[in-house]
Amino acid sequence: MERLWDYLPTVYVSLGTPFLLYHMPECKTFVNGYAAVLPVQKALVKALIGEIPFAGKSPVDPTCGLAEALF
Repeated sequence: MERLWDYLPTVYVSLGTPFLLYHMPECKTFVNGYAAVLPVQKALVKALIGEIPFAGKSPVDPTCGLAEALF
């Protein structure tokens, strides 16, 4: 399967489980919102366009221990 992040700037956004990065460890930019509720969606858009800073740190290992993850 072609992976666009090899030649296009790509942001992988999860609004649910923080463990989706396990399936795409090569993607260099991953944002986890933890919920698909409207306030999270609005904050995510504001952060993506630079209106507010990204804050916080994942309380879990989003790669599930996958050694190949590029962090």
